[in-house]
Amino acid sequence: LKKYSLELEKELKIAELECVNQYVNNSDQVSELHAKIQECDTVLARMQNMLLGFQGDLSGISGEIKHLQNESLSMSLRLKNKKEIEKKLSLFINNSIITPDVIDNILSSTIDENFYNSLLLLNNKLKYLLLDKIPIDNSSFNMLPQDTASGTQMLPDMLNLKLKCINKIQLFFINNIKSLKINKTNIQVIQQNILIKYRKLYHFLIDDDVDDDDDEQEHQNKEQVQGNVDSDVTATVSQRQTQTQAIAIEICTLYEEIMGRIIYNVFKNYY
Repeated sequence: LKKYSLELEKELKIAELECVNQYVNNSDQVSELHAKIQECDTVLARMQNMLLGFQGDLSGISGEIKHLQNESLSMSLRLKNKKEIEKKLSLFINNSIITPDVIDNILSSTIDENFYNSLLLLNNKLKYLLLDKIPIDNSSFNMLPQDTASGTQMLPDMLNLKLKCINKIQLFFINNIKSLKINKTNIQVIQQNILIKYRKLYHFLIDDDVDDDDDEQEHQNKEQVQGNVDSDVTATVSQRQTQTQAIAIEICTLYEEIMGRIIYNVFKNYY
């Protein structure tokens, strides 16, 4: 065992000497390898710093992306709200604003289809402004249409414009009915082409509506202007409706009197 131990020690010394000799012989290569390892460590350190920088930049970009996403959602919500407001505002304008050509047709000296259509538009818009509850489409933004700034400003003018329509219709019927008394007047032509043709205007004087059908049925869906409507406006509307109905009675009475005389004279001359 001692002999084996000595031999093993001898072999270790020989191997040690050989290793030292190899290291000495390869010292240049070892030195070069060491330099390359240090250079790799330097490169890896720089790469680590670059990656850390990229990580910081990505964190900043991620924050900016989240900010842009939030801004996009906010802009989308604002755009949706804007479109909703524009839709309601467009409905309110269409339901309450009358155009200059409608006013011109109403104020013109003639009564024709343009006047009738303009009167229909005016009456429908007044119905909207005189609603006693918030419209189903909420086009008046949770307010009664007449309580809006626009409604408060337009309603008196539109009521006055409607009064001008009533006066115009009154003169139209009275003048044409009186013309029946003129000698050699073609009564049938006036009745067919004027009185019957524009009978809807007479219906308007009776029940404050121009949307009659040919069967002269009663209206089932007239708008009420009572309840929560402003009391002053209600009184004004009610008073004007009474006056309008009185004008209709006046026209009817005048027609009955004149036609009664005409028929009486016809029968008198015949017999």
